[in-house]
Amino acid sequence: MIKITFLGSNGSIQERESGNTSLLVKTQNTSVLVDTSTHIEEAVVNQIDGVILTHEHTDHLYGLPSLVHQLWLKGRTKELIVLLPEGMTKMVESLLKVFSLREKKAMFPITLVTDNEYKIKALSMTFFKTDHTPLSRGVIFSSGDTRVVYTSDTRPILDAPKTWKDVDLLIHEASGVSEGEETLIKKGHSSAKDAALLASSINAKKVFLCHLPQDKDSIKKEAISYYDKCAIPTPLEEYVIGE
Repeated sequence: MIKITFLGSNGSIQERESGNTSLLVKTQNTSVLVDTSTHIEEAVVNQIDGVILTHEHTDHLYGLPSLVHQLWLKGRTKELIVLLPEGMTKMVESLLKVFSLREKKAMFPITLVTDNEYKIKALSMTFFKTDHTPLSRGVIFSSGDTRVVYTSDTRPILDAPKTWKDVDLLIHEASGVSEGEETLIKKGHSSAKDAALLASSINAKKVFLCHLPQDKDSIKKEAISYYDKCAIPTPLEEYVIGE
């Protein structure tokens, strides 16, 4: 079983109802934050074991210093694992240095890890390259028999690995509708149609769309016309995946 909470589901532009896309992923004894933007307090309250940074864009990264600072203020002592693409370490260290976070009195250990596979207790994470930036990557979460694939930001994925077949949950970006697909692809993104076609090809049991524009109704309408298991998640609602 894996529990997913969307702290935000929007793309680069926040709204009152939803901030930038960020996920809290939990098992019975593990919690990991995927990208750092809105509702940092949820990660603090859950005493996350680790942070995943999918790529170097502002809307996925800007909350990291605040997260570290708040965890420190709350008296954290255990190590924080930061899983990130190779090539992002200097950027992240620079963010920590701007606020002198590593130099804070009794600061907890912060370890940057660029491995392609990592496991924290019962939660296994396998990373894969995405077609968005030179550094961007998605992640496959697994715990027991439950599997969740998160694409993060990416151009259309046309040939999914066989291991994605019948996945319990696919979380896929949908930055617009297919009418504007040429522009989306130039910017490194996918449409609602692209997300739905991928979901259909792998027979995903459930699909959540994220990195959304302001017109979410058109996103949902297009997606479900190609695959009726597509949905838009409600921010701060916890979803239980698998058993």
